[in-house]
Amino acid sequence: MDRVSGSESMIATDCTARPHVVDAIFREHYGWLNRWLSRRTPADCLAEDVAAETMLRMIRVSAGEAIREPRAMMTTIARRLLIDLRARSDVESSYASTIANLPASLEPSAEDRLLIQEALLRVDAILKTLPIKARSAFLLSQIDGLRHAEIAMTLGVSVSMVRKYIAAGFKACYRDYLTHE
Repeated sequence: MDRVSGSESMIATDCTARPHVVDAIFREHYGWLNRWLSRRTPADCLAEDVAAETMLRMIRVSAGEAIREPRAMMTTIARRLLIDLRARSDVESSYASTIANLPASLEPSAEDRLLIQEALLRVDAILKTLPIKARSAFLLSQIDGLRHAEIAMTLGVSVSMVRKYIAAGFKACYRDYLTHE
């Protein structure tokens, strides 16, 4: 929610500075963008949400600058948003299937589910910043419980490299913790 309200305040500033530019881009390209997204999303309401977020981000990114190729910029932003949505959906469905296998007595409350899901999405985003071998080593260690030697064999690297990879994963998580807390 904060992301959207932050965007809205940014938009208000930009719109007062150059309302005719924002209005022209919106009128000329929003319909096209919405149709383009409708062909790539399972629901029209999702296409509308992504189109609106794309317009907000485009206005924020272009603050004060002319946009030579608005459709190319919209397409790039929208594709990135769709990738993020798919990744989020993957994490959510994986979590939902894990929860479905729990006994009723261990099932978390709706509030706890949301908090856990947000934490998983945050960790997923952090780990995506790591090189693939570092991410794999970290997950094999922390999720699968493999020993360093087993991870080294799996990844085809030395045990000392596995230690470095796992340390990189912890450092990335800790850095994120420090910047958000």
